[in-house]
Amino acid sequence: MRPLLLLSALAALATAPSAQPAFMGGAPPPDPDDLVVWTGPSDPVRLARGGTATATLTLSVAEGWHVYALDSPLGIPLRVEATVLPRGVRAVGLRQSPPVDAVDPSLGEPVRWFDGPATVGVDLAVTADAPLGAHTASVEVRYGVCDDQICLPPQTRTVEVSLVVAGGASAVASGPSAPAPPPGDAPSGPDPAEAGLETGPVEKAPVEMEPVDPATAGVPEASAAAPARGGGGEGLAGFFLLAVGAGLAALLTPCVFPLVPLTVGAFSHDTSRGRALGRALGFGVAVVAVFTALGAAASAVLGAAGAQRVAADPVVNLVLGVAFVVFALSLLGLVELRLPASWANRVEGASRRRGGVLGTLLAAVALAVVSFSCTAPFVGGLLATAAADGGGAAAWARPLLGMAAFSAAFAAPFVVLAAAPGLLSRLPRSGSWMATLKGTLGFVELAAALKFLSNADLVWGVGVLTRPVVVALTMAVAALAALFLLGRLRLGEPAGEPAPRVGAGRLLGAVAALGAVLVLAPGLGGGAVPLADALLPPLVPPASGAEAEGRLAWHTDDLDAARAEAAAVGAPLFVDFTGYTCTNCRAMEARVFPAPEVAPLLGGDVVRAKLFTDGRPHGPVFQEVQRRLTGTVAMPTYAVLSPTGEVVGVWSGMASPDEFASFLRTAFDAAVGPADA
Repeated sequence: MRPLLLLSALAALATAPSAQPAFMGGAPPPDPDDLVVWTGPSDPVRLARGGTATATLTLSVAEGWHVYALDSPLGIPLRVEATVLPRGVRAVGLRQSPPVDAVDPSLGEPVRWFDGPATVGVDLAVTADAPLGAHTASVEVRYGVCDDQICLPPQTRTVEVSLVVAGGASAVASGPSAPAPPPGDAPSGPDPAEAGLETGPVEKAPVEMEPVDPATAGVPEASAAAPARGGGGEGLAGFFLLAVGAGLAALLTPCVFPLVPLTVGAFSHDTSRGRALGRALGFGVAVVAVFTALGAAASAVLGAAGAQRVAADPVVNLVLGVAFVVFALSLLGLVELRLPASWANRVEGASRRRGGVLGTLLAAVALAVVSFSCTAPFVGGLLATAAADGGGAAAWARPLLGMAAFSAAFAAPFVVLAAAPGLLSRLPRSGSWMATLKGTLGFVELAAALKFLSNADLVWGVGVLTRPVVVALTMAVAALAALFLLGRLRLGEPAGEPAPRVGAGRLLGAVAALGAVLVLAPGLGGGAVPLADALLPPLVPPASGAEAEGRLAWHTDDLDAARAEAAAVGAPLFVDFTGYTCTNCRAMEARVFPAPEVAPLLGGDVVRAKLFTDGRPHGPVFQEVQRRLTGTVAMPTYAVLSPTGEVVGVWSGMASPDEFASFLRTAFDAAVGPADA
């Protein structure tokens, strides 16, 4: 059905009145080929059997424009893929010259881009039996080019690269200025660093540089509907602090906190204080090693592209969302996560029988096993956050860093208290405060689960966890947390347990939870929630048919229905040519459309349509619709049509609320003027 609708849209354009817009807002963009030029190596790339080499592509960008880098967290990240390679040659990595670290002028978020000459390298590995001689490879690049006003739809270009495979096994790197080796000698070339490359080593590459995994070079097209997020949330520093906080919070849970004085007391039994401190230090190092090994395993499984895969894969988001729900229920005392008791007994017995380093390591493993029911939600949640919130070349290291920081914070008190046993008397006594902390963190993880579940819903286009629904559920979680802290909601407590006393800490927590309810309230009507927008579905989710965006009904990806309604009611048709990856489009929709000068005009007697021109499979068709209607494929572009289908106004690029309101008034008057005459 959808292909028929698309074909009918183009057919309708072919029979629509042929007229130029009465006026044009914004300047028409130049030809994309005039903005970005890609060239391959000027000399053949010399490859040695059993070795590696780098084929370097050069791009030049017109002044005032920029191309997003391979690892840009926002925008339209560059994608590079070797689509045709000779037998025995494979692409094993990507490099790029240092991009510009900038702030997107539309959204105020950090991005990485090239705004002048730059180089991108494709690392090639050659097998020992690769056929000798000259070959031709094809490298496909897909990129987005923008200025401070508009973005053109993603462009795809193919660059041909000449290769020469010779005998020998020495690693080489070839770029635009790579000299040909003397006949009969092993192939050689310039150091990749000479071309200004910042990323890299592959197998025997001569210089140690930071790699960019090919899978992180842009978000797959199927995930275009995923909400744009900043790379890594708070960045590595913020993630490190989150991991440290998780380690300290896990330490304060009922499964762990009572073990602190017992464990420190066991170290203090030694007559020598130095030996006791040494055992405690060894125990702390062993705890760090146990948890960090778990992080290393996660890093190995995820690889450098883990963050991008998680952010793009709805199945993984669904699994993580369900996992967070289970962890939350565990912290709330409704579900118990516990390893078999025999495991703890065996490990603890082995640690007592064996001394030295092995005994200390086994004691750390015993602590991890015994405390599993309380630490599992923190460890699992942290690893999920590391996988889903990473970005850039360091994404693969986040699980490793997270577990190292978590375990260091978790183990530090054992070492400190062993060094100063007198501090044990100052520790707070175990009590209901631990259950309060544990339950509060359970509500936090329950709210976090909604983020992953809504991501899966958004990519699949199910439309169940819409922005208002997620806001309502988050408000409900916050309200339940407030009731829990006020002692009105009892969870995971034995029957007949007396009601907890509501002290200052509980009261402050309840006030904060109720404050979160008030902060989220505007989101129920589709409004912006600045303090929580990063955790909520986007304000303008992709959808099909006539969908509500705030209080306005939009025909999304259905121009036929919009034209039919406009003709039936005799109203102007406002068409928003937008894109999933267009940050300028998001800025217009979030800042200009709701402005007091603009909102009454868009909310009046107007039919509204929204076409996404950068998605698949329908994006190319909508892009052609845009080109025929407006004469440009830039994003954002807005067109106003009369009820008879005549284009009476076009605006391309960003605009202030006053400018856009003036455009709309003039265009709407032009659209309905003939009908009033």
